[in-house]
Amino acid sequence: MPTIYVTMKGNAFFKAFTAEVCSSLFNDWSDNYDELCFGPEPKDRVLSNDGSLKHWIRRWLNQPSSQNGAEVVAIFRTAFDFVAPYLERLEPLYAQLADKESQSLLVKLMAFRALGHRKVKLPFNTPENRQGIVRYEAVCSVSDCIEAGFSGWKLRRLDLTTLGVPISLYSLPWTTFLQFGVQQYRCDCAPHAIEPVAGDYVLDGGAGWGDTALQGAELAALKGAEHTLRRFKPKLAICVYHRLEDFFDIPDYLASLQLGYRFFLRHFTIHIDETVLFATVN
Repeated sequence: MPTIYVTMKGNAFFKAFTAEVCSSLFNDWSDNYDELCFGPEPKDRVLSNDGSLKHWIRRWLNQPSSQNGAEVVAIFRTAFDFVAPYLERLEPLYAQLADKESQSLLVKLMAFRALGHRKVKLPFNTPENRQGIVRYEAVCSVSDCIEAGFSGWKLRRLDLTTLGVPISLYSLPWTTFLQFGVQQYRCDCAPHAIEPVAGDYVLDGGAGWGDTALQGAELAALKGAEHTLRRFKPKLAICVYHRLEDFFDIPDYLASLQLGYRFFLRHFTIHIDETVLFATVN
């Protein structure tokens, strides 16, 4: 197994990531896959407790006493091979994040991307959120729907009045829950929540309020809005999950403007989609 040497002055992310990998070694979550989004779980679970990679290593070693050690080696190698090219950027990003929740989430997200849903469970996977999606499914029309023209989705009519929201719309239950149930583009953080308030002008970049969800073009949109950013220092909610590089490039760009932005990270699914970077100037 190759050794990774961390030579930079700060290695807080690497230490936290290593601890996360260690705590995930023997996980094999069976309730951590989103069939609504991705269909049936693939049968070939490379990093599950009966995954093909581990079986191959066991056959190669041909030593029963070495099986557990081989599994651990496979998991560590997979995790560190994934994260090693990004360590020099992950360490400063970890330090840039303004609260412990954001730092812990960054570690979880990188571990999830490295090891997958059988090993790492993201914070959004809670009974409350699962039940919330079920409540939104219950107010869907069975027959009233329209074709989305995307990924074969059919948007059903949801009447949210029984849930305390005076709105009827065509959508997917889980995305509607994110918008109205957990308020995906609102960040509850100290000292004040990042959200639009009375008197704010809202620029919607494709998802919620003052946010950008441009399928990977978020950084280009921010650079095009540099004059607006410098003049008004707006609150921002930016999707960063489309490209892994956006985790680094977007906060780096905003920090380079020297406007005093503070960064918070939040995530709103049990898979890799819907990571939002919030930025605010005190």
